[in-house]
Order: sequence, then structure tokens, then C-alpha cells
Amino acid sequence: GVDRQLPKPVDPDLLLQAVENTAGEQAASPVVNQAPAPAPVAANQPVFDFAAATVRARGKMGLLAELVKIFLEDEAAQGEALHKAIAARDASEIEKTAHRLKGSAMNVSALRVADLTAAIEKRIRAGEAEAGEVLWPLLEPELAAARNTLTDFLRANDF
Repeated sequence: GVDRQLPKPVDPDLLLQAVENTAGEQAASPVVNQAPAPAPVAANQPVFDFAAATVRARGKMGLLAELVKIFLEDEAAQGEALHKAIAARDASEIEKTAHRLKGSAMNVSALRVADLTAAIEKRIRAGEAEAGEVLWPLLEPELAAARNTLTDFLRANDF
């Protein structure tokens, strides 16, 4: 069976703590079994939280650049798939695609995209069939902003 779970995206410190606990060492606090509820989308929140992304990459700029490149390669297809699922009113596909896009955005700390996709996922799960149609007009420009900001980040750092 599963003894514990880690929320995605995986926090390196929680992963290390889980490994240590499994190896028999006692940690000061237990591993969290559930990801915290998504925070409301805030306009004053950065498109890309460089500090959080750097922590997630454990200070390794090369790793951060690779995560950003992966996000940029996948984001357009994931956004298109989400938009198609919303147009088709396919709740199951909306939920799955929003979840994937949320995880990708969290990996690079693209906070607004992560928050909006989390909101879509949560509301679809709650049975709000119109959630995708309501939130897509907010998400689409945030995807473009994340794409532009992250592309600028790679260029500015010669990656």
C-alpha cells in the first residue's frame, strides 16, 4: 500500500523528508498528504515567480532553464487541448487537461496560470460545467503572458 503521498509539483524538501522517514529517521513534522487549496488569482501576483522557481530548482539555473523550456514546448498544445475540451463541454477532458497544465505551470512558478487552471479543475470537479467557459477568457492572456515572460527569461540568461 501507499504509506504517504507528496503533492505535485514535488517540493524537494518534502521529498527528502519522506525518504528520510522511510529510511527510519524521524522528521519534525509529517509529510503533507494533500496539496493546499489553490489561492485566489491575484492580479498583483507575478506572472513568473523567479524566486520560487529558483528554490524549486534548488538554485540550479541550468535545471530551471530546462524546466522552462519543457513548459514552453508543452504549453501551447496543452492550452489548445484545454480550449478544445471547453468548446466541446467535455468535463472529464477539461479536468484532466487543466490538471496537467496546472502541474506544468507550478513546475516553473507561472503562478497566474497555475491558479487559473487550479480554479478550472476545482470548479469542474464541483460540477460547475460552465467553469471552463467562464475562466478561459482570463486564462488565455495569462498563458500568453507566461509564454512571453519565460521566453524573455531564457533570452536574458543566454539559455
